[in-house]
Amino acid sequence: MPTIRFRETPLIREILTIYKDLSTKIMDVTHTSIVELPVEHQGWGYTFGLTYKEGVIEGLEYPQPGGLSSMARRVQEQNHSKEIKSNCDYFNFVYNTCYQYIADNQNRYFGRANLNDISHGKVIAMILLAHLCRQALEKPVQEQNKYKERIQLFTVELLNHKDIQSTSSQDDKLLSCKSALERIFSASQHEEFFNQENKIDAYYQHIEETTRKLNELLVGVDDHMLPLFSMQNQIDVTHLQDLFKKEDKTSLTHTEQRIVHDPFVAELFGRPATSLQEDNYLELYKGLDYQLPNEGNFLWEQFEQEQRENLIKLLKLRDKLHVLQNELKTLHQFTSANKISYFNDFIKLSEPYLKDIHHVKSELNVCLEKFEADCGKVYRQRSKSSSSARSLWESCYLNKHPLVEVRKHFITASQQISAAFASIPFDCFDALKEFSKEAHKVVNRGYTLFGDEFDMASSSFQSDISRAQAKELNRQAELILVKQKSILAEYDELLLQAQQSQDETIKKLIDVLQRRRAVVAQMIQSLELQNHDVAQEEGFVLIESNDFETKMLEEEHQTAGFFQIIRNYLSRPAISTHEYNLLTEELRTLGIELSKAQKENSSLKQLNEENGKTLLQKDGEIRTLTTEVQKRDKQLALVAGVANTSTLDAHNSRLLMQRITNSQTEQVNELLSVVNNMEAIIQQGKNYQIAYEVKAGQYDSSFFFSHNNNGKRHASKIMSKWERDLHSIMNKAITQALEKGENMDGTTILGLTQSLSESLVDSIDNLIINEDYSSYKQHSFRNYLRYMHQQLITADGQLNWGLAAKRNPVKDVDAIFTTVNNSFDQTELEEFEQSIKDYKSFSL
Repeated sequence: MPTIRFRETPLIREILTIYKDLSTKIMDVTHTSIVELPVEHQGWGYTFGLTYKEGVIEGLEYPQPGGLSSMARRVQEQNHSKEIKSNCDYFNFVYNTCYQYIADNQNRYFGRANLNDISHGKVIAMILLAHLCRQALEKPVQEQNKYKERIQLFTVELLNHKDIQSTSSQDDKLLSCKSALERIFSASQHEEFFNQENKIDAYYQHIEETTRKLNELLVGVDDHMLPLFSMQNQIDVTHLQDLFKKEDKTSLTHTEQRIVHDPFVAELFGRPATSLQEDNYLELYKGLDYQLPNEGNFLWEQFEQEQRENLIKLLKLRDKLHVLQNELKTLHQFTSANKISYFNDFIKLSEPYLKDIHHVKSELNVCLEKFEADCGKVYRQRSKSSSSARSLWESCYLNKHPLVEVRKHFITASQQISAAFASIPFDCFDALKEFSKEAHKVVNRGYTLFGDEFDMASSSFQSDISRAQAKELNRQAELILVKQKSILAEYDELLLQAQQSQDETIKKLIDVLQRRRAVVAQMIQSLELQNHDVAQEEGFVLIESNDFETKMLEEEHQTAGFFQIIRNYLSRPAISTHEYNLLTEELRTLGIELSKAQKENSSLKQLNEENGKTLLQKDGEIRTLTTEVQKRDKQLALVAGVANTSTLDAHNSRLLMQRITNSQTEQVNELLSVVNNMEAIIQQGKNYQIAYEVKAGQYDSSFFFSHNNNGKRHASKIMSKWERDLHSIMNKAITQALEKGENMDGTTILGLTQSLSESLVDSIDNLIINEDYSSYKQHSFRNYLRYMHQQLITADGQLNWGLAAKRNPVKDVDAIFTTVNNSFDQTELEEFEQSIKDYKSFSL
């Protein structure tokens, strides 16, 4: 029976209590599968109170990628109801979400998969949820609904837990416990997650993205190896493949020709590319027989037999993954022509490819990390021999950017493969349907690679993945030990160099290196103590040193930046005791000078603060003076405005000057606007008189036309009187307003403007009514007065120009004449004049 080990932390204890309570409440089950280990089996950590008590849960196992697919397919084949499909879809989604969280959680630790802590409560919660999904599919549909309710309530309880709420990861790329639970909770709110076409299309997209990520991974692997074997950084693998395809190689540079004609490079990178191009996919899948010469390449010459065997294995796994990626891409391209019709073929054919890709990619990762450790061993042997070839190689080895990039590609490829497994829509799959005739060629290639295992009917997806992971656990444990021992050897060499140095400044560096070495040694010891459990565990390698310092060291070791800094520091010329004393004395002198400078800076700071206060005071005074000057400028402008206004009599001008000196500038300004608008209206009336005097005679010189000297004198007399009357009315009104002795507010100005507006309207109306000299012709003075009335007064008898508003533009003589000369109707003129008279008599 599979089991899960755990340490009874407070979080795990609470999670198990919630799980048990819901089991009793919903399922009426009181039996528990939790077994407490005896004290003698708890280990020395629990004995000394350093760790929590350890226990075992029977019947649980870690979720596997696509672990419920076979079971869900079998259940749907037995019962084709819509409810069964919905339940299978739901439990499969929850199960795969739990698996994806655990996989992402492992990727967070040191950038490697399959790391897990048995004290990790959130992982235990996901294992329990996945276990409920597996149990549900083994039950009839009536029981499945109870499991569904239990999963939903368990999810809600976990989401409300304070530890899960407070420790949610902010990483966008990796799934956190909270975001995984939110996905599961959201899924329970929808009976239909996606329609059939969306599911199928999503799976196609996942496969397409998987092939792209695998291609990036393979390019990254080659980009990491190429500089180490060619001892140059100018040409990458993409460039190299283009050079291999080029027929005319005479135009190549010296470096390009050296790389292309290097038999070692041609064997490592040219031969597999040629085989892939010639479609020798079976030979590549089974592994090329690489014939690498014993001499001619620095790194290969340094490798021992075991290291050479690992490199050959790495190359074969790389080629195998190339074939799988290429075949999966070909399959995707073929079935994309008709996604719905070929979907059954696609899902049958893609699943075995995904399983093999998962297995090969994991093995390739292990071999690549071993290869990096082997290169580190070669680098540490530099003290035994020195040559120009070694110097060239070391410059390529110390550039860790390709290694960092390929490690990132491994993580993203793992995530994408997990996502592809999780997105397989088995509810859309018909297991009994035969392959399409069109897929015959693709099917034959699959049988060629996998044999009878290619038939989905005889495959066991879950057990295959479990066996692959069980094998991988041993490789992972060995790989981690190899990497950490390689790092420990690097520390030993650096410590030896530092201790042999006569430099007085190295002492503190030795302390730092020794402390960091102790952390790595402790990690190795922990791994070796736990290594015996790996074969029995159906889960992941257990690491209990997840503290901040260990994570920080691991990140620094991954990029090798820390070691490079220390090597550069140790390679500089040593400092003698005499030089050290001189430097110490110089530092002491500089310290005294620094102390003096700090005191001077403090004094200057205080002085600057005082000067700042003085400047603020001066700024205030300047602002006050500026305000006063602006006020005076405004008053002077008003004085000039009053002086230039000829309409005002002397008495009103003096009264306005007094208001200006008493700071009533706003009121005076408003009053001047009224006066100026009055002047504009008077000027407009005079322009109508001028237009009549100057223009009218040019168009009508008949005997009965009133345009003669008498007519002109009449017009001048009428308009002059009109102007004098308005001046008199305006000055009287202003005098009354100013002599009150009060501040003129808005009400006063409003009353003044209304009074003057009414006077203006009356005066213009009277011009029309009292005109008895001129005739009723187009260019008579009577007609000009009519147009003046229409311009200045609205149809309802109000002044068209606002006296308190902005000054209106005055129409010039030519514009007035054009308007009058445009058209004429004598009846219209007579009716207009009569309407004014009628309106006036009615008003009276």
